[in-house]
Amino acid sequence: MSFAGVSFIGNGRAACSASSITGAVSASGYHLLVVDGYSRTKQDHPNGKGIGSRPFRFGGCNWVIKYYPNGKCPEDADSISVYLNRKDDDSIEKSVMVHFDFSFLGQVEMQDPSSILATKVCDFGRSSSWGIGEFIKRGALEQSKHLKDDGLTIRCDIIIFTKKLSTEDASAAPFITVPPSDMCQNFGDLLKTKEGVDVVFVVSGETFTAHRCVLAARSTVFKKQFFGPMNNVTTASPICIDDMEAKVFKALLRFIYTDSPGIDEEEEEEEVEEEEGEDLVGEEEMGLEEEDDDDGDDGDENYEQDDEEEDEEDGMEMLEGADEEEVLEGKEEGERMEQDNDDHVKDVEEKKLMWQLLLVAADRYNLRRLELICEEKLCAYIDTSMVANFLVLAEKYNCRGLKKACLDFLRSHVNLQKVISGGGLDHLTKAYPFILKEVIAQLVSYV
Repeated sequence: MSFAGVSFIGNGRAACSASSITGAVSASGYHLLVVDGYSRTKQDHPNGKGIGSRPFRFGGCNWVIKYYPNGKCPEDADSISVYLNRKDDDSIEKSVMVHFDFSFLGQVEMQDPSSILATKVCDFGRSSSWGIGEFIKRGALEQSKHLKDDGLTIRCDIIIFTKKLSTEDASAAPFITVPPSDMCQNFGDLLKTKEGVDVVFVVSGETFTAHRCVLAARSTVFKKQFFGPMNNVTTASPICIDDMEAKVFKALLRFIYTDSPGIDEEEEEEEVEEEEGEDLVGEEEMGLEEEDDDDGDDGDENYEQDDEEEDEEDGMEMLEGADEEEVLEGKEEGERMEQDNDDHVKDVEEKKLMWQLLLVAADRYNLRRLELICEEKLCAYIDTSMVANFLVLAEKYNCRGLKKACLDFLRSHVNLQKVISGGGLDHLTKAYPFILKEVIAQLVSYV
């Protein structure tokens, strides 16, 4: 099972190993729901009242985990109930077949893929809900090791199938299934928990801690720095780096530990949103949002349908003066769209700069795979305004792939004319004439 990001959902590979059933598995992963302030949730949410996680996307579907501190149904009033809800709109009609199970963090035997595959296959429509009414008795929870400092962590393992398994498929399943490697997850947890750290970095005023052995194993530069003949680094002396941005070093560390810098991941760490003046905190500050639910069934639920009915009633009450309101709403919607567009442009520019800075850092610490990742990402940003800058970057850091992509872009007469007319090659003419000569030679060879 794989694990990634805030609301860390793995985009992982199938957990099964039998060739007859791996084709049916589209995704496997898990979601952690951290409840901070169990006593308050128990006090504020009576039987039937649930708390929903922020929606997360996994396996092409939107999901929410519902936690009922006093049970969902009357017969479960002395227990905690947990449910997995699919939350997709009308445009997505396809149902998905899912194996899933809930456990507490640390119950390793229940989180093995073979254990998950042994659970009932549930058919999730676009707004279905399946769960466990009696997940654990509250009395048992309050006496167990799972409740610590008035908090608990519930793990939901999910395996999604694109089709129902036939009898032949099921019989072909192995007795033992070997899950995908979780080494990157383990090392990522090591970085996050800071257990056993033995080196401190101060990067542009921000402090980071790490493990010298891990850094040395991934980077020959760090290896020489920590264990070479001229090594003078001690755990008591922080290493100061003032010529690199803290966010770049953070991405560098993340790559070293997890093999991914995490820049393009959709779900990053977010600040907790306050609910009624207090926080309910989830994994990596994942907030919990209260959601009323008066439905007492254990079967399928349709929260979206209930919401639509309420919206229709509200709409009937607001017909009077609708013209003026529509104008105002249209204006507000236009402003929101403009703001969203500005935010998107800003995000693109920030990522473009981040990949350039990370490329420089990767070269500095001899992380060749990260260099190639940065090259690949930067190729997607090549345009008439950036091609000259990228050519210089490629020349400085020996990025052959990026250089070829830039030259290929300039093969287009339209692109070349726009770059020349916009003064994009002026900087090359003055500061890097040898690059310009090579560009001309390459373009001539294309003719």
